[in-house]
Amino acid sequence: MEKKKGIEDVSPVLVLLAVGLGGLGYWWWRLGDTGRLEWLAGIRHDGGYGPVPLEILAQLEWLVMGRLADMEGMAMLFLLAGSIGIMEGNARRQSVTLSGFGLRLLRAGRVLGLLWLVCLVASIIAPVPLPYEQVAGALTILLGIAAFMLARGLRRVQ
Repeated sequence: MEKKKGIEDVSPVLVLLAVGLGGLGYWWWRLGDTGRLEWLAGIRHDGGYGPVPLEILAQLEWLVMGRLADMEGMAMLFLLAGSIGIMEGNARRQSVTLSGFGLRLLRAGRVLGLLWLVCLVASIIAPVPLPYEQVAGALTILLGIAAFMLARGLRRVQ
C-alpha cells in the first residue's frame, strides 16, 4: 500500500508551531499586567509604536500591527530576494547538461521555505525588542537560499 503524501509531512511542524504559540501565550499571560507593560515599554522605546494599551488583547493587536507596519517596508526586499533566488537556481539548473531531479535540493528548499515562514511569523508576534535591520537581512538571505534550492532542484524539462 502506498503512503499518501500531503498533510502528513507538515503535521509535525504544525504541532510544534501550535505548542510553541501556546507556550508563548501562556508565558505572556503569566507575566501579569506590570510585567507585560514593562516588556512592551521596551518594545515601544525601540520601535516607536506609540502608547501601550492596558488590555491584553489590545496589547497583542498593538504589537502585531506595529510589527506588520515594519514588515511592510521589507516586502519588496523579500520579493527581490525570492526572484533572484529563483532566477539563479533556474539558470544553474539549465547550465548543467545532465541535470536531473535534485530531490535533496528540493527537500532542503522546502524545509528552508517553511523555516523562513516560521521565522517571519515569530518576528511579528515575538514580544521582545528586535533589531529590524538584522532581522530583515537574515530573513532575506534565508528566503533567497530557499528559492534558489527550490528552483535548482526542480526537474529539467527537455
